This record gives sequence, C-alpha cells and structure tokens, in this order.
Amino acid sequence: MRTNLKLVLLVIAMSFSMLLGIFLSHLYRFEKSHKKEFLSDRASFGEQVANIALSGLQISNYFELSRLSTGLFKKDEMAYLAILDERGLPVHLSTEKDVFEIESFRVAVATRAIQESLVLGAEKVAVLRSDVRDDTGKYWGAVEIAYYWKTAYGNFLRQLNSVFFFFLLFIPAWTAVLLYNTRAILRPLDEFVSNLKKIGTEWPIPLEDFDARLAPRKSSPELKVLLDVLKNSLKKLIASQEAHQREASFSALGKQAAQVAHDIRSPLAAMDSLNKDISSLPEEKRRLLRSAIDRIRDIANDLIERNRSLPFREDGGAPAPKEQEAPLSACLISSLIESIVSEKRLQFRGKIGVRIDSCFGRDSYGLFAKVRPSELKRALSNLLNNSVEAMDREGYATVSLDREGDEAVIRVRDDGKGIPPGILAKIGKRGETHGKTGGSGLGVHYAKTVTESWNGTFSLSSSTGKGTEAEIRLPRAEAPAWFMPEISIEKGGTLVILDDDSSIHQIWRGRLESLSSGRGGITAVHLSSSADLRAWMNENTGAANTALFLLDYELADTFETGLSLAAEFSLQKRAVLATSRYEEPDIIASCLNMGIRIIPKGLAGLVPIRIRPGTPAVKALTVLIDDDALTRMTWKTSAETRGEPVRIFPSAADFFSAELEISKDSRIYIDSELGDGEKGEEVALRLRAAGYKNIRLATGHAPEAFAHLPWLTVTGKEPPWK
Repeated sequence: MRTNLKLVLLVIAMSFSMLLGIFLSHLYRFEKSHKKEFLSDRASFGEQVANIALSGLQISNYFELSRLSTGLFKKDEMAYLAILDERGLPVHLSTEKDVFEIESFRVAVATRAIQESLVLGAEKVAVLRSDVRDDTGKYWGAVEIAYYWKTAYGNFLRQLNSVFFFFLLFIPAWTAVLLYNTRAILRPLDEFVSNLKKIGTEWPIPLEDFDARLAPRKSSPELKVLLDVLKNSLKKLIASQEAHQREASFSALGKQAAQVAHDIRSPLAAMDSLNKDISSLPEEKRRLLRSAIDRIRDIANDLIERNRSLPFREDGGAPAPKEQEAPLSACLISSLIESIVSEKRLQFRGKIGVRIDSCFGRDSYGLFAKVRPSELKRALSNLLNNSVEAMDREGYATVSLDREGDEAVIRVRDDGKGIPPGILAKIGKRGETHGKTGGSGLGVHYAKTVTESWNGTFSLSSSTGKGTEAEIRLPRAEAPAWFMPEISIEKGGTLVILDDDSSIHQIWRGRLESLSSGRGGITAVHLSSSADLRAWMNENTGAANTALFLLDYELADTFETGLSLAAEFSLQKRAVLATSRYEEPDIIASCLNMGIRIIPKGLAGLVPIRIRPGTPAVKALTVLIDDDALTRMTWKTSAETRGEPVRIFPSAADFFSAELEISKDSRIYIDSELGDGEKGEEVALRLRAAGYKNIRLATGHAPEAFAHLPWLTVTGKEPPWK
C-alpha cells in the first residue's frame, strides 16, 4: 500500500511538473519570440506610416497628415498615434486619452528606440518610433505610436487556456497508463524483497532452496539482470560467511572481504546509474545518497586493495608484492566528519534513545590534513560503531573538531559503559576487543594504524560508567587553491545568494543578521532560481557590477549550474561556489580554470565573514567629454590656471571605463558631435540612466535643436569658470 501511495504521489508530481514545464515553455516563447514578433510587426507598420507621412511633412500639408493619423489610429490597439516634425513637436496627435497626459508621457520616454513595459495611465504600452527621412537621408520628423500590450497578452492567455483544458483530459489517462506500467516493472522487485524477508524468518536453509525461491519472475530484461546480480551476490555473500565461520585466521577474513567488495561493484553500478536522475529530491537527500554510494565504492576498493597486500600468501610462500597505495591528499576534515555523522544517524535511526552529533570549534573551518578520505571515514565509522554498541538503550556520541596549534584534533566521545583500566591498555592491539560479542578488535587497531601512517597520533581514554573518548591528532595541511578561506565584503556592499534550498537561505540570513547588528550596511539578496538571478541582474545593473555572488552548483529542475551562470554574466572575479559537490574533480577543475573558489555548503554556518571598510567617497568635479584636441587643451589650461578640479576624456568610452572614479554629483559637459557618428545627446541619455544628474551639452548648436530633451541644459564650449 505504501508503494502504491508513493507511486500515485510521484505520478501526480510528474504530471504537475510537466504541466508547469509547458506553461513555462509558453511563457518563455511569449517573452523570447511572440513579443519580438509583435514589436517587429508594429515597427514595420510604423515605417509604412512614416513613408506615407513624408510627402505631407515636405509640403507642410497638415490637413493630409491629420487625415492620415486619424484614419490609421485604432483605439483598441493604440494609446496614441503622433506625427512629429523635425523639432520633435507633434504635428498631429490621435488619441482617446487626455492630451496633457499623453504629452507628459512622451516627454518622459525621450528616446527613439523601442521601449517595452512602459505604463501609460493604468495600462502597459510599448512605444515605437519611426524616423521620416527622404531619399537623401534628410530627417523630416518621426511617427510615434504607443501600442497596448493587452492585445499580445490576450493571444497568450488563449493559448494557455487551450493547454490547460487539454491537460485536464490528458493527465488522468497518462496517470493510469504510467501507474500500470510502473507497477508492472516494480512487481518482480517487490516479490523478490518479500521472498527474501520470508527466507530471513526461516534461516538457515540450503543454498539450493535459497536459489530457487529467489528466482526472478517475469520482468523486463534490465530488471531481470539486476535481480540476478543481487541474488548471486547474496549467494556469494552467504557462501563467504559460511567460509568465514570455518576459517579462524585473518587471511580467510581478507578473502571474504575481497569477494564481498568484488560482488558489491555490480549492484553498485546500478545504484550509480540511478543516482544520475535524482534532481527531484531535496538537496539534503541528494547529498546523503551521493555520500553513501561514494562510501560503499571506497570501502569496496579499500577491501580489494588490502587483500592484495596481505603480508603472506595463502600457501605460506614469499610475501606477495604490495601495490603502491594512493597518495595522500589535503582533505577538509570537517566535511568528512559531517558526512560520516549523517550516515551514522541514518544507520542507527531505529535506536530511539541514541543521539549522534558533530561539534565544530570556532577555528575548525578550513582545517585540512593530508589523509586518505576513505580511510579516515572508515576509522571514524568504526569508532562511532563502538560508541553506539557501548550504550545500553540510550546515550550520545559526539564527533568534535578543533584546531590546537598546528594540529587538527578529532575527538569521538560517548557516555557508554566505558572500559576498565586493565583492558584499556590492550585496546588498539590487533584482535583485542571488549564487551562485543563476535568483535574482532580491528576497529580501534585500524584507526590507530592509519592515523600513525599519516604522521598523526591516536589515543584512547575511558572511565568505567562514564564513557570513552578516542582522540586523533593530525598535522594541519595548507588549504588547496580552490578553497575559500573567508567571505570578505565591503561595508555597504551587496551579497547575492543563489540556492534552491530554503534552509541554506535561513543559515545565511541568520549569519548576516547577527553580523550586521551594530555594523550594518550589507544588503543580502536571496534568489532561488536562474530566472530570479537574471531578473535581478537586469533590474539592478549598478549593484550587480560590485556585488559578491554565492552560487549553488546544482539547481533543481534545470540543467544550468552556478558555474554556467557565472560564465554567462562574467562573474568569475566576484563569484563563490557554495556547493555540497565540492569534492568532485570536474567541478574543482572548472572552478580553478575560471578563477572561482568554493565553500562547502555544509560549512555555511562556519565560514568567517569579514566586512571591509567602505571606499572613501569620490569628490564631485567638472568633467569634459570632447573629441576636439584644441577644446580639451583650452579647458585643461584654464582649469590649471584657476585651480579647478577637472577630468577630460576624448570619448564616451574613455569616460565609462573610469566611471567608478567619477562622483554622481559631478558636472558633466558633453560635445554634441563626438566623432564616428556618436551623438552627445545619446551619451547624455546613458549618463542619466547611470544616475548622473548635472549633465550639460557643450555645443555651438542652438538650444532649440534639443528642445525634445528638456532635462538637458545646453551651453557653449567655453570653460564654465571663465
């Protein structure tokens, strides 16, 4: 029944995901394609009107222009249709709205480009402007039309309604088919598990009977292969266990371990293939599943390698050649601890009174040591197993990490029964155990051996009735180049956090709120998808140029990653990858290639955050942008004589390359003719959008030529202080 319920919920979730995907696809097509088509069609119409209006403007036939404007105006589609002369003044205006409202709106637009998402009154409009020019290129005026977006939106909503009603009929049928096929696929696996449980209650039984009762029923070829592999693996495991009971020597134990490790690899490959399609799971479960699969693989490889390097051959001959061990690597100790603690919580969740926790000291972030990760995890796993087995019904076990001088110190504590002093001295020797039925004494011995092989020290202390503490001391290692030692952000800066996990946002929010109390000035932006990031980048171009970005690598329900988004927006120098997949070689290589550092996501609560003092305010000054060398020399000489602060640039590009050094309160003078066809009034529009208020056009042209830009002051080309 539980399986059926899970399948129903899965099918419902998949159905709604597909419906949502289609809705989003239509929305994407509307934004990327239909809107462009709508604007392109309207722009083409504007050009046709401009061609027709040319003759009227040339002979000043305003009656004909009025008739043309009135005849082409469509009140359901257009807010207004205006024909303008060469000065930008309307010759005729067709509209059903208030004329004063239209004129105020036109002054605010002040551009010839297509403008989307403008609001006129209470409705969104798109303003299109087409120049009226004759065959010689002379500018006679323009045709300006404001179209309502509601026409395009209406077509879009009708398409969505059609899709929605189609899905109302499609989803039930699709759900039934999918449920039937899924149950048909899983039924053999359910029967396999059910038979295995029955065998467990009747054990021991002969291997022949075991083989017959676990024969896979009719199923797909792929699933039949998997069931065969599992059955054969269980048979070999049982055979190995029986052989182990007959063999008392450690060589027999080594052979069993190698066989188990070899047989694990086939079902492990099947699990690994399923691991590639887990994007719908929450990140915590994805991380735990990946960690478990990697740990099983590490254990299997380690068992095989250790069996190959046994000191003596089974026939008593010369020692077998020992294969070269994998080199030590600088590993983040806190992450390895968190991984094994999560695994043990899951393993012992059936023991209600048992608590397993990790505790990291203030200086534990960024503690690296040269170890083999699989061996350290195995050592900690054995020590935690010992701690849990030393408890009666309830108790706690804690793995802590601290920095003491140049050493990373790991302590595994429990409040179990403890070890008597006479036995404590023997624990750690191979084969010595205490209080464990069937114990081999290998757990503590293994932890001690591997720790010392890394130039570390291992010690064990215990008090009867109070518990036991195992201590591992390892020499600290330098952090690798990909690791982010701290988050450094300027006071008054912006921190953009992109992550699909709401719990991670809560961690960052709590850290930044506690850090900002009394210091202030940090703006935190919390985003959960690539679409949110794009929208924020488009709406906050100023803040985006200086913000620090914390990007998750894996985002749910999308093939985009934090790295691909960093490349798209050129954030390499201002981005940090906060991910739980920081150990994967491909991700590390990509980060090193892009110059991006990594923060393990599980350590978000520990990474130091430093607020740098803000940069001194830039003083206001006078700025000249002019391509004429003589004018620039005149201004420079005059400024030096009068002691006036001035910055002079030969082009707009030179100015914008130094924009961060120029105060927004500066007086900026721009020549109207900047060379290469660049117009000073167009540069003024860019400056105004960038936040500059005091902009002047230093030109010899009459001010009336720029009447369509009422906010722009027109002056001569003489220095303003003369």
